[in-house]
Amino acid sequence: MSRKRLSREDVLDLLERIAEGDESALHALLAFVENEGAATRVLLLEALAEEDEETMLEAVLLTLSGEGLPEHAPLADDLSSPSPHVEDLYAPDFKTRLQAVRRLIADPDPRAIPDLTALLAEESIVAGEAAEALIALGRQVVPAMLDLLRTQTNAQVRRLAARVLSHTADERAIPLLLETLADAHSGVRWLAAEALVHIGTAVVEPLLLHLATTKPSAWRTERAYHVLHKLQGGNETQTAWLRESAHRIKNTRRADLALTARQLLDEWRQMQ
Repeated sequence: MSRKRLSREDVLDLLERIAEGDESALHALLAFVENEGAATRVLLLEALAEEDEETMLEAVLLTLSGEGLPEHAPLADDLSSPSPHVEDLYAPDFKTRLQAVRRLIADPDPRAIPDLTALLAEESIVAGEAAEALIALGRQVVPAMLDLLRTQTNAQVRRLAARVLSHTADERAIPLLLETLADAHSGVRWLAAEALVHIGTAVVEPLLLHLATTKPSAWRTERAYHVLHKLQGGNETQTAWLRESAHRIKNTRRADLALTARQLLDEWRQMQ
């Protein structure tokens, strides 16, 4: 039996009650987080680390309401049977499709990539479990996920594609993830930034070059700050510089952003 997801309204209500000193609301929220998957708890910690209060609240709402993550559920008890044929993913009944996807999480099969990709559009737990099955396949799913980010109008599909890419940490995704920092959907932007953070310092030069050569966007600037502030450099000096650079980007006027980004790019290159 699947767990009931909290809506954004549910999360806001709990947070407001906690702020008013309602201990029952605090226990309810803690119990919910405890029952969630490890990935949800990791992203919640990352969300709470956001310095900007508005950004932190949005990230917390995305994580706890399930908009930023696929829903996690226990695997089937019986995983001893072979990976299902692709046609099982298109069974008419929900239970058969769900069990088929869960077996692919435990026994990844690259032949199922196109079919798992198609399931990301489902309005059910199946979409979240399909994302988990794609994550289990590693970097071989990167081209398919990039295609979804490039072509899909469905925000849920783009969001789950960015989520999968955050686990691959593949540098091939950098150019499109940079473009996605200005996506119209806040959850997609946030997960694209998380994906860039997970790739590491290889994103610094292309990120700064992107800021220097594209039309300024408040959304892009906000997520660029997110990336630079959370990146860990190869040493303490680099990490401190990344933090300082994040604040310089955040506090620069839009008209001066390109110049600031070029200055930071020159500084970064000199540090290498």
